[in-house]
Amino acid sequence: MSSVTPPVRQSRVLHWFLIVGAAAMLVFTIKIVGICFLSNEARDLQAAIAGGSDWESETEIQFSIGPGILSLGRVATLWIDDMPDEARQALTAVQSASVGIYRLDRPVDRKDRKAMLASADAKLGAKGWERIVTVSEKNDLVIIYTPAGWEETDHIEVCVAVCDGSELVVISAKARTAPLIKIAHKHLPDWKTI
Repeated sequence: MSSVTPPVRQSRVLHWFLIVGAAAMLVFTIKIVGICFLSNEARDLQAAIAGGSDWESETEIQFSIGPGILSLGRVATLWIDDMPDEARQALTAVQSASVGIYRLDRPVDRKDRKAMLASADAKLGAKGWERIVTVSEKNDLVIIYTPAGWEETDHIEVCVAVCDGSELVVISAKARTAPLIKIAHKHLPDWKTI
């Protein structure tokens, strides 16, 4: 004869159900709240650029998406008929992304750009990132960073800042390179991998 009566057994099942449900809600809440914040790399780049000058910035939007939300996005694209194949391939490549868009109180000038670059190089360099691309023209600036000494061919990590007049966009992303290389081969048939 069992020493545990049925009401006690039901109480244990309810108890475990409540614990598992509470844990799931906690994980879900953390994920939802995490969407509203930038990745560490994007936050470091944004802080370095903001620290490189004396302008005021106003956050327009910032969010991060990880593998779970990206998987839902990939499934959702199955019902979009007129989506280009390259967009689908690019979406399969991205593993996580973080985007921040900021409105600056004035356009960025040449002096600001030099200060921004010096500040960003120092802050990201201290965290093991190096600048690989710089494009500067009039009030526009584009800078791209990757981890220093990056040699991995299967995955890529980038941190990008684009300053267009008085708007700043900061992006960090992790992606698989194979789908991106397929897109490059399709549009640049003479392009060869090194």
